[in-house]
Amino acid sequence: MKFFTPFLFPAALIFVSRACKFNLHLPHFTAYFPHLALIIFTGTGALRKFAHQNQTVIMKKKIVSLLAFISIVFFGSAQNLRSFSVSLSIKEGSNYLSIANKKSYTAAEAKANKSAIDFVLLNTDSYGSPKMEWYNMSGKDEKVPAELRGTATQINAISLDKDQFEKCKTMQDFKRMTGHITNNSFSHYASVGEKEVTYHCFIVLFENGKRGLMWLDAVDVNTYRVMVKMQE
Repeated sequence: MKFFTPFLFPAALIFVSRACKFNLHLPHFTAYFPHLALIIFTGTGALRKFAHQNQTVIMKKKIVSLLAFISIVFFGSAQNLRSFSVSLSIKEGSNYLSIANKKSYTAAEAKANKSAIDFVLLNTDSYGSPKMEWYNMSGKDEKVPAELRGTATQINAISLDKDQFEKCKTMQDFKRMTGHITNNSFSHYASVGEKEVTYHCFIVLFENGKRGLMWLDAVDVNTYRVMVKMQE
């Protein structure tokens, strides 16, 4: 019916013109009025139905497009890594890092918050050679005081430069850059350097299985700045 609808009105007009051309008598002509009315009525109804269906299809397409846009915005933002930065000071003792709380603690403060402490940044001595190292709070190393032992977030150095670290903004970026690192690669500690920061970038594995990245820079001889990116 949709196919023939555009031809109904021209057919009606041709019918009328032919009637006039052949000078049909009024009684004969009026006899065709019911047929003509039926053609016009049928054509009008079909056009209205077609227009309604067309509007319905357009509206459905608009709704689908809107839902697709909302999904892209929502899921795109949900995939962003959570990031923050915090200062650490070995000399002043605020060298305990809590990633969950996004802050550093002194040893006394860490004792009251040990369930939230992930790492401590320490100056150590290895056979007479000074070293700076990250240690978790699992107690696998005696350098961590017994009263502060608790969490077992693991760590490993990773060879990303500063530009790569900054470009790692989403979960897709994170998986692409670090997906080759297995859980067996992590340890309870990681070396930072000797007299200065040599290894800047570290990947961490939380007890819940999620991962994150850390970047460590020296601000001065006593202060360090750590930037953290992690899964939501």
